[in-house]
Amino acid sequence: MKQKINFMTFIIELASCEIEEILTNPVKERSLLHAMTDIMTSRIRVLPESGLTEQEKKTHVFIATCRTLFDLDDHFILYELIKYSYPDWSTPDTASLSQLSIDIPKLWIESPKILEHPISRQLYTVCERIDTVFMLIGDIMDQYKDSPQKLALALGDKAALRTHLLEAYDKRYSSLKSRLLRLAIFSTLSVFLSNWVTFFIIEVPIASWFYEGFNIITAAIDFAVPTAVMFALVSIIHPPPAENVEHVLSTVYQFVYADEKKKHYDVYLKKRRNPVFTLIMTTLYMVMMLGVLGGVAWVFYIARLPVTSVIFDTFTIALTFFAAVLIRNKAKELSVDDRTSIWEFLLDMISVPIARIGSILANKWKEYNVVAILFTFLIETPMVVIFDFIENWSQYIKERRSELH
Repeated sequence: MKQKINFMTFIIELASCEIEEILTNPVKERSLLHAMTDIMTSRIRVLPESGLTEQEKKTHVFIATCRTLFDLDDHFILYELIKYSYPDWSTPDTASLSQLSIDIPKLWIESPKILEHPISRQLYTVCERIDTVFMLIGDIMDQYKDSPQKLALALGDKAALRTHLLEAYDKRYSSLKSRLLRLAIFSTLSVFLSNWVTFFIIEVPIASWFYEGFNIITAAIDFAVPTAVMFALVSIIHPPPAENVEHVLSTVYQFVYADEKKKHYDVYLKKRRNPVFTLIMTTLYMVMMLGVLGGVAWVFYIARLPVTSVIFDTFTIALTFFAAVLIRNKAKELSVDDRTSIWEFLLDMISVPIARIGSILANKWKEYNVVAILFTFLIETPMVVIFDFIENWSQYIKERRSELH
């Protein structure tokens, strides 16, 4: 069944009809980036409509697209934003260079305000649900990079597109399952092994300064609780359910075919909030944050850990929750549905407030690069080597097994 295409027409026009150029990396990535930016800009409405100009909205959608589609960091996003704003960036003429010399310093100064605009979170949430569409389209484009003239024909046939989408989805789903398993194992072992380093380098010396110490039981609790918390959190993280694939297919059709119903998204520059309701929600959030932290500290305290270790291990748990939330977000990379179950809602109530503390600590940790490098060298690097060896060994065994006929 042939369908009228609007998405691929836009993709082709984006590269001046040179489809061979689109399908070669990294041009393909730039085309997808620009395509998602323009399409999502047309489907997102900012309220009030006078709050942002169309160009400002497009800029913030571009930033959200960079973060969701390719998971770029802010420095790389700023570079991509410059290229996006100045098409002749790679081959500027004299007039362009003069203008760039004026604009670039201003852009650098204003970049924090641009990257952390109040609307950024809402746009990220919207684009995060849609990026699966463009990732799968990109995978299909890769299949036709040697015969680009067949791409439009393949996408014009809905049955053929469905087959391609299912193949691409299955590959990404299998990859996601494998990555989640490795992340679960690696994160749990990292917490356990990092405890060895922090225990002897930080906790024991600090406790001795305050004339406190550890016995076998308190030392075991110090090691076991953070590891058990991480294991419990990652063990309940799973890829999207089986019915997600039909939601994905339906969403892709909305973007690819012109005769499908289009969905639009509203984001609010300034949300109207009841001050009493805001106060209640903020208070509840703080109560959940302090309650969970206090509960964790109380467990360590009644276990008779040194007071300094109680403080240190409580913040370690906050970092553990933050890491688990990041893994859970990764598990949703193929999901296009933002609905959550009652159990996920209850888990968010507990985990998100304390993960916020972990996020602040993690960002502060990055500022001390020497310490971060030391811990990466002592903990993460050996684990990466071990897992690479196990993966290579597993692949080697599979190759030898395939030789047996």
